[in-house]
Amino acid sequence: MASYKRTIIILITLLQCQDSIQVRHECVARGEDAALLCERVEAGQQQCEQTSWMWDGAPQSLVTSGRVVSERVNLTETCSLHMKDVQPQDSGLYTCRQWDRNGQAFPQDYPVSLSVVTVTEAKGDSETSFLCVVTRDRLCTAVPVRWFLGGTRIGDNDQGLVVAGSICWTSVTMPTVLLSNTLKREDFTCKVSCRDKEIHFHLKDKPGKQQKPMIPSSIPAKEEAITYSSVKTPEDDFVNQQTN
Repeated sequence: MASYKRTIIILITLLQCQDSIQVRHECVARGEDAALLCERVEAGQQQCEQTSWMWDGAPQSLVTSGRVVSERVNLTETCSLHMKDVQPQDSGLYTCRQWDRNGQAFPQDYPVSLSVVTVTEAKGDSETSFLCVVTRDRLCTAVPVRWFLGGTRIGDNDQGLVVAGSICWTSVTMPTVLLSNTLKREDFTCKVSCRDKEIHFHLKDKPGKQQKPMIPSSIPAKEEAITYSSVKTPEDDFVNQQTN
């Protein structure tokens, strides 16, 4: 009976530890590098051999026992995951898992949710538009996103600016002559609510180049996975409207 009670106490303790772990949220601009923190790394590791990183968009781990299987990622000295030139299809849930020296996984995983913010410009003869899209889990999911000008939120028809948007994107359109003579593009920022913090993203002079996927092409992708490239996004409609 005493052994049974001890087992119950151990199980409750493990469940409480799991419930107390919160998902970290990171929002990164497209084309920038990202550093995903692995919390409570076990001491005494040599080259993070007791650390693995998994991604919900990949059929296998990105890092297994300290061994990196993707050319676009590497590990820091603290076993955090460093990702180069992040793209929308890299968004999703990343999980750091620690192992003991006997190869047994510890009960606590450390998840990090990565969202990627893409800010683009479409310039026409009469109108210019800026678009801000937030990609989470390689999909358009509800994220508060707003345009600001010089630190002030832009309202519809404010100074001749027209704002549109939906659950994960927002655009602001203005006469091109207004942007040339009165307003400065560097004064426009897109504010994204990244869970417990708000981040302002600026327009970039040049769009980021298309990067390789996180997993080498020789590894088959999940059949049920929905990648960013296979989903029609607000950015696609936006570009089509500007070119038609």
